[in-house]
Amino acid sequence: MKTALALILAVGCSTGAWHTVKLGVDRWGPLGCEGDPSAATTISGVLERADPSALPKTFSGERLTTADGERWVLSYGHSASLDRYMGNAVMVEGFECEKLGQAVIGRHFDALRIRLVEDR
Repeated sequence: MKTALALILAVGCSTGAWHTVKLGVDRWGPLGCEGDPSAATTISGVLERADPSALPKTFSGERLTTADGERWVLSYGHSASLDRYMGNAVMVEGFECEKLGQAVIGRHFDALRIRLVEDR
């Protein structure tokens, strides 16, 4: 990755413990997503499953939408380990990555840990 991401967005008080994200090795497809784990940072927002009908390219993965409306792609497919966080405000620790091969437009974030901020 050419530049390290320096983005920290605070959303209220943290209410949950950190949990390791288990998205599976295929979350980015066969070519993966390239980034620098040593540049790990935290982003905050609402976790949601993408609506394939609202995008120009079929996409059924998970993304995080920040308070300012920026969308971060976290996975290209359904991840059962994130189901309990859907629709809730969360903090996600990880690093920005560049999706290799075909990709939906938007920033990509390789999540390592997640925690609940607000249960809606």
